Amino acid sequence: MTATRTPDRTVTNGSRHAAPPTGRPAGGTARAAARNRSRAILGAFVLVASALAAGLLYANLGDRRPVLAVARTVEAGQVIQAGDLHEVLASPVPGLRTVPAASRPSIVGRTASVRLVPGSLLNPRQLAAGTVVDPGQAVVGAVLKPGEYPIGLRVGDDVLAVVLAPEAAPAGDGEVPVPMRARVADIEPSSNPGTGLSVSLGVAPGDATMLATAGARGRLTLVLAPR
Repeated sequence: MTATRTPDRTVTNGSRHAAPPTGRPAGGTARAAARNRSRAILGAFVLVASALAAGLLYANLGDRRPVLAVARTVEAGQVIQAGDLHEVLASPVPGLRTVPAASRPSIVGRTASVRLVPGSLLNPRQLAAGTVVDPGQAVVGAVLKPGEYPIGLRVGDDVLAVVLAPEAAPAGDGEVPVPMRARVADIEPSSNPGTGLSVSLGVAPGDATMLATAGARGRLTLVLAPR
């Protein structure tokens, strides 16, 4: 007799094991790929936006320029002193006029036409036009050599103008020069550095003739008046 072989069966709880699934369904794979693409696009957008923002910020910082600002209160009609101003960095604003920091030497000595408030940017319209000479004063010129004026003399300074005796005058005659009050209206350095200044002085009309003569003859010296 020929024996018949029955195939082996593995039974657990009365049922066969089903083959485990291989891979994700096609629909899930497509959705995951779409999410990955969306994240990549969003990341690229954020990166570009950040780069643009940084570029704009850098451009604004790079465009800031040194300008003059008010450091302490200056009343209308007062002469602007060096300590009244300081330098700040500011970006240009349409419609807002400022004064470059490099113009500081020409601003010191000018007269404020309005009250200058600390913390504000200096505007050219806040400066009075013309010289710092008081109404009714005469203006005379003088050529001064080194030693005949204080170092650091500037426009707007109040000075005492002293007329020196002629070199041919007898020594010890006892005459004491009488200083006359004046205000520096303008300064022009000599074309040869270190050789002196040409100075315009606002003086009382009664002193104008004497001071003009002394200035032209090199017999005038200036002393800075107390501030």
